[in-house]
Amino acid sequence: MRVLLIQPSHTFDGGSRAPECIPLGLTYIGKVLQNGGHEVEILDIWLHQYNREQTIEKIKKLDYDMVGISALSTQYSYVRWLSDTLKKYNNGPIFLGGALPTFSAEVVLKNTKVDICIIGEGEVTIKEMMDNIGKLDNVEGIFFKEGNEIFKNPSRPPIKNLDEVEFPAWDLIDVEKYITLNSIGNKRKMQVVSGRGCPYNCRFCSKTFKGYRCRSVKNIIDEIKTLIDRYGINHIDFLDELVVISKKRIFELCDAIEPLNIQWSCQGRVNLVNYEILKRMKKANCVSVGYGVESGSQKILDNMNKQIRVKQSKEAIINTLNLGMTTAVQMMYGYPGETLETLDETVHFFDDLPYTGVAFLSPTTPIPGSPLYDECLKNGMIKDEVKYLESLSAGYLALYTKAVMKNTINFTSFSDEDYWRLKKDAEWRIFKHQFRRFPFYFLRRYWLKTIKYYKRWGIKKLFHRVYMALKRFASGRPA
Repeated sequence: MRVLLIQPSHTFDGGSRAPECIPLGLTYIGKVLQNGGHEVEILDIWLHQYNREQTIEKIKKLDYDMVGISALSTQYSYVRWLSDTLKKYNNGPIFLGGALPTFSAEVVLKNTKVDICIIGEGEVTIKEMMDNIGKLDNVEGIFFKEGNEIFKNPSRPPIKNLDEVEFPAWDLIDVEKYITLNSIGNKRKMQVVSGRGCPYNCRFCSKTFKGYRCRSVKNIIDEIKTLIDRYGINHIDFLDELVVISKKRIFELCDAIEPLNIQWSCQGRVNLVNYEILKRMKKANCVSVGYGVESGSQKILDNMNKQIRVKQSKEAIINTLNLGMTTAVQMMYGYPGETLETLDETVHFFDDLPYTGVAFLSPTTPIPGSPLYDECLKNGMIKDEVKYLESLSAGYLALYTKAVMKNTINFTSFSDEDYWRLKKDAEWRIFKHQFRRFPFYFLRRYWLKTIKYYKRWGIKKLFHRVYMALKRFASGRPA
């Protein structure tokens, strides 16, 4: 069959920020379909920033028998429009994979033109689905509709041995454009996943993959070597939720990756790293480790079931920076239990840290699949799932847009006006403190940014951006 795979955008006007990562999910599925003898093409709407009219023109010209879309929960509105548009020009079946169908399959099937929802991992499911078109009741791991009736098939067990999953079909995407967009200087960067899932159960987190499974180090290194040979890659971003799962595992990975002489970055967990582990990672050319710190208040961390201590967060950040690596500290705001006192603890969390990343406090957003989302459904804070998914499409974690401010669920006792005022005030206090401690770092940072964006945008657009940044600065918001 001729199968069209689509990476949708997040906005209809083509103005969303370009993707930072290759669409690994689609390329894994694309490889399975290629191995099954199917003709496969990827329409990367997000990468190429197509607007509605451009997308429609592309669809009109494509010849296919069925369509597969990969989508996050925040892309519900776009998927609804896209599936409706696809059916206007080709009545072939549409299947949907990713977090959106995994946690909201019934909503999707009832309210869009999607025919089949793949739940969880898709590599085995897609093979069986293609072999059983017309008799889908035999396929585990899918929901599907016939007419107005929705059928829920039994779930599929997770893939036990991830080494059996073949490397992605990179040939289906514009690899060079991804490398150009996400590389700085002479870095040629691509992404790899070394495992799936996470053994922790943070209450705000939505996990597409249950439990935790990891690939063998040999299998990971073979993929990296392939990327080096084929695309000249010299930097790997590990996209796992948790690369540093244990000392034994990370030391084994470091021993294998060090001889490749490439840089790499990953996500860590503050309770699973120490100076010895980070030092070994640095020696193996790790240049950056991200941490989900979330809050500087132990009360809020306990409410989240984060299973970390504030002291561990500070130690992890200090050790990482002292070893010469960079770090990205992810923070949240407005989690149930947030008060003026807990917010103040988050602000002062940065007081004695040599950290210069301007903090953006992400407003707490219940995502389908998370315990927090289920609680909101149960207690009536989310009354209509369709409307809520539509509100996520307005801009999950976006910065102070009217749509986000209107639709964000306020779990605090603050008024809605105070909720946003206090958030901006906290971010501003963190920024001012960092600027006073490291003024030359920030002056250099903004000068380099100015040069970079002048080359990209030209003088007119640069002045407009600087003007908007100064407006934010004057209104008490980080520039």
